[in-house]
Amino acid sequence: MTQRVAVLLFGLIVLPGYQSSALRAAVFQATAAASTPANLVTNGDFESGNTGFTTGYTYGNVSGPGAYWVGKNALQAPGAYPDWYKGGDHTTGTGNMLVVNGANSATTRVWEEIVPVTPNTAYTFSYWGAGVDHESQSLPHVQLQINGSAVGINDLPKNSPDNGGKWENFTLTWNSGSNSRADLALFDLNTDTTWNDFALDDISFGPTAAASHTTAAGPFATKATVTVTAGTREIPLKLEEKVAFMFISAIGSLEDDCRRHVNRPCTMQELVDQPKAVDGWPMNKLKYDPTKTDPNYTYTITITGSAWDASAVPKKPGLGGFDNTGPFSKFYYNPQGAASSKDLQVGGTISGELFVLEVKEPEPS
Repeated sequence: MTQRVAVLLFGLIVLPGYQSSALRAAVFQATAAASTPANLVTNGDFESGNTGFTTGYTYGNVSGPGAYWVGKNALQAPGAYPDWYKGGDHTTGTGNMLVVNGANSATTRVWEEIVPVTPNTAYTFSYWGAGVDHESQSLPHVQLQINGSAVGINDLPKNSPDNGGKWENFTLTWNSGSNSRADLALFDLNTDTTWNDFALDDISFGPTAAASHTTAAGPFATKATVTVTAGTREIPLKLEEKVAFMFISAIGSLEDDCRRHVNRPCTMQELVDQPKAVDGWPMNKLKYDPTKTDPNYTYTITITGSAWDASAVPKKPGLGGFDNTGPFSKFYYNPQGAASSKDLQVGGTISGELFVLEVKEPEPS
C-alpha cells in the first residue's frame, strides 16, 4: 500500500546530478555531542588553527572564490567584504571557525579528513554551518561524501547570524559496511562566484548513538519506507521524524474523508475513535493514537471553521517538526523544531504501511 503526498512545490533549488538513493537515514541534532559520543575528527572546532585537515581551497585572502581562512570573526578575515558576519564561532562565541568563499568548481574539497572506522557500524557525521553574507542571494550547497560517495546535501542559511540568521546543525548517518577507513570530505556544489560565502564549525564524526525511542512495538515497529522531498531533493530523516510524518500524513488523509463525509474537520479524538459520517460512509480511523504511542512529539489538531491545522512538535532537541494544513493538505518541515506554513514546504511517499486503519464497507446481506 502506498500513499503519495502531493503538494505544490515552489521556490526550491534543484541540484543537477543529485542522487537521492545515496542518502542514508539522517537527522538534525541540537548538539554534535548528542549524536556522536566519540569524535574521530582531529580539529573539528578549529581551535588548533589551520591544521588537522586537508583542502583544495587556498588559505589566506578570501576576497576571491576558492579561498578559506581560520579565525574568530569572518569580518576580520583577509579580503573580507564589509557585509560579512561580525560575530563569534559556534563553539564558545570566542573561538575559531572555518570561513569559506565558495569555489567555482563543485569538485574542489572544502574540508577533508581520513579516519579509521569499524566495519559494519553506523556512524554519524555532524557539523554546524552559518551564512557569512548578511543576506546571500546564492546559498552554499554543502555536500558530504564518504569514500567518494555522496551521503547528503544541506543548504546553509541565507542570512548571517548577526542579521536574522543563525548557526544551524546538520547531521547525517552512514554505515561503514566492509570499510575500515572513512575519507570524509565536504564540497560546496554551488559554483557561483558571487555571494556563496559561509562558515563551518564543530565538525564531528563517530559511532551513532542508540535510537532515543523506547517503544518496541506500535508505530516504531513499522517497516514502512518513508521518503520526504523538497522538489527533487530527498530530506534525510531519523526514525522518530519518519514516524511523525506518517502520523501527520494519516491525519491529513482522514481529515479529507471528514471534509467529504462529516462535512467538517474532525478532532484528534474522533480520528482515534472513528469519525461518524453523516451520509453513512464507512469511515477509517487512526491505527494508533499518536498522543499515547509517540513519546517524542506533541500532536495537536486546531480547527478554524472548515480549515484545520495538524502539528507534530518535537519534545526534545534534535528532531524536526511537521505541520499539515487543510482543508487540502500542505506539509511543512522545520529541522530545528516546531513547523508552520512559513517553513519549508515538502511532499513525500509512504509505502509498506500507513497509520490509517481501513474500515471496509459491510457486505450486503
